[in-house]
Amino acid sequence: MEDLLDGVEEELRFAAPIKIKGSLNIFRTRLKEARTIRKRRHFEQELEAFLQSEPCLRGAAKRYLRKKITPALEAVVAATKRALQLLEKAKRSRRV
Repeated sequence: MEDLLDGVEEELRFAAPIKIKGSLNIFRTRLKEARTIRKRRHFEQELEAFLQSEPCLRGAAKRYLRKKITPALEAVVAATKRALQLLEKAKRSRRV
């Protein structure tokens, strides 16, 4: 979550209102307080609503997440290929 907040803040345009940047800092402070699952879930819902509340925040969040998606998908593909190799190896060892 802290990475998300940092990434969104980095992706904000210079013209973004200072109030929005201040709100991100408040969320960053509140993140440290959200320790239980229930509080964390509530915090995540509030953060999601906040990120969707302004066009500049939506854009910043999308730009940040796009940068994260490609490496994540590449890791999934690599893990899937490795899993398929292991499954094939296990099948061959059962046949013998």
